[in-house]
Amino acid sequence: MNKDSELKTRIAAFLVLLAALLVVFAGFLGFFRDYGNIFRQGEEKTADVPQDIVVKWQNAVENGDMKNAFIYASQIVPDSDFQLPNAVYTDFFGSCGQPPSVLTSPWTPDDFRRWQAWLAQSKQVQQTADMDTVLAQLQKAPLGDLFDLAALYGFDAFAVRILNSDPQQELYEFRKDGKAYTMFTADRKLARGTAQELVPQDAKLIHLYPAQLADYRRFNQLLFRRIEPYLGRMPLPPAEALIELKEKYPDIAALAFLPDTVRPAAKITVK
Repeated sequence: MNKDSELKTRIAAFLVLLAALLVVFAGFLGFFRDYGNIFRQGEEKTADVPQDIVVKWQNAVENGDMKNAFIYASQIVPDSDFQLPNAVYTDFFGSCGQPPSVLTSPWTPDDFRRWQAWLAQSKQVQQTADMDTVLAQLQKAPLGDLFDLAALYGFDAFAVRILNSDPQQELYEFRKDGKAYTMFTADRKLARGTAQELVPQDAKLIHLYPAQLADYRRFNQLLFRRIEPYLGRMPLPPAEALIELKEKYPDIAALAFLPDTVRPAAKITVK
């Protein structure tokens, strides 16, 4: 296959993926508005979770004890509480070449690594730090930790891609309390303002929500909701986050899940 054909194939694949995501998102937005309370019911059972079990789970995770972490996680979220994933997730995973079983399998080593990473990042948060200190910390954070650390500091974080750039360009955007900061990936420099305000006027942007694969799994969504009252902020269900962000930031024209964490080989390029 020649270069032009490869480029057209990649563009077509991405446009199909993007269209699917936006259509699914539009449908799910209506569903969530009408049935939001029902959607959340299964997540709001913290009263049934003893704090000592949460502490034991936390200690097992932090001590690298995967076996006992799974045992305590299963006490916090019994198998009987499991529900099939919403179609918004199965459609997205299917578009990324992932089978539905990735969303429904029992606890996995990937879940454990996700728990470890989040708890480790939560210890890096300086509760009394001023904005300049926080931004400097984000600039130094490894890419794998960047978005979690930003979320723990209360930022809404996005990977922003310029669809009509060649080679592909990516920026990181952080919003909080009416302020926005954009990070340039090449040198980690930060500029005040949204990505849209800082790129050329004809740039076509898509904001991508950087959830990890484990965050899409229903077991983890229930776990995070039930331990959050004891341990503080935990990852949001990605679909719920997308809806809240779209309503919060009407200036964002295109918003979708970041495919890279689900399909690491994904390349989004448009010419």
